[in-house]
Amino acid sequence: MRFKCINFFLLWMVPFSLSANEINGLSINSEEINLIEEENIISFKKNILIETQTLKMLSQEAVYFTETDIIELNGKPSLISKNKNNYFKGEAEKIIFFNDEKIHLIGKASMVYRNININSKRIVFNSKSGLLTKD
Repeated sequence: MRFKCINFFLLWMVPFSLSANEINGLSINSEEINLIEEENIISFKKNILIETQTLKMLSQEAVYFTETDIIELNGKPSLISKNKNNYFKGEAEKIIFFNDEKIHLIGKASMVYRNININSKRIVFNSKSGLLTKD
């Protein structure tokens, strides 16, 4: 099977902007970017900084699924924080950011919200309200 991949190396913290349905103003900075057209993904590696108008996420690897507008971050740990209303911060081995504002923290997950420390293997919450939700 032939794999078509476009590599963009040495993009030291050069912004790469995507506009997703619910993620207006999304900015992704990464040292390496790989567009994999056959799988409809964009892969990011090394020193990743993802920012929206209210969220900030840090990781060493991330994948943007272009068909579903889902971003998956992997790192030990990956970090997330929100600076505006409903402040929270969290970390996990994997963070999945859905376009409907739902966020999953998976694997050694921890979160601080309203001065409450939450630790679990999996935490699911809404990024706008900061409230814990079901899957």
